[in-house]
Amino acid sequence: MFPNDILAFVFSFVYVGGIIYACKYLRDRGYDLHKLRETTHMLMGVWPLVWLLFETMFAAFMVTVIITLFLIFAPKSIRRVYSGGEEKHYGLIIYSATFMCITCLYWMSPIGAAAIFTLAFSDGMAGYVGKHYGGHKFRVPWGKTKSIEGSLAFFLMSIISIILAYSVFATLPCLTLVIIYALILTITEAISPPHSDNFTIPITSILLLEYLPYLLCP
Repeated sequence: MFPNDILAFVFSFVYVGGIIYACKYLRDRGYDLHKLRETTHMLMGVWPLVWLLFETMFAAFMVTVIITLFLIFAPKSIRRVYSGGEEKHYGLIIYSATFMCITCLYWMSPIGAAAIFTLAFSDGMAGYVGKHYGGHKFRVPWGKTKSIEGSLAFFLMSIISIILAYSVFATLPCLTLVIIYALILTITEAISPPHSDNFTIPITSILLLEYLPYLLCP
């Protein structure tokens, strides 16, 4: 690995380890599980910005591989940090594996960055707003109960996510693409079956950004 890769490698594990340790500390003291999951969800979402510290995709990819393997074989003391009730540890494994796949296939790409930002920031904020401020509930037959407030938060954060991704890794997309992207992703999140949004959101995001720009931003 190049020198920058080594520094970025170390920084990545210090950052992730610090988040997990802090959450374990708070969980042991009775802190709310849902808040810990959503906070971790969003804090991990800065990963595409950490790409900028690396010299090679391989080094960044290996970070995600090691973290995913750690979560798969994590001891019970770590598993219980993010597990309880409807919240399952395997959701965190899928979340990490998604980062791994996107890093491999879309490293330093606005498409990959937008997929991760939307998954982390939009889904995380929607969960937080929906749980604490969601007074207007709705539910599709096969999905979880959602709220209009949570979906609105998802929509707004999706706009911010795509703008941030393209600001850092390309040029700003046209407004039509931004709005349609956020709208379709909000619908996707709302109708996804339980525990599936960690892959339905990024897959939909990537498909949209692979093809929609050619149609909407000539």
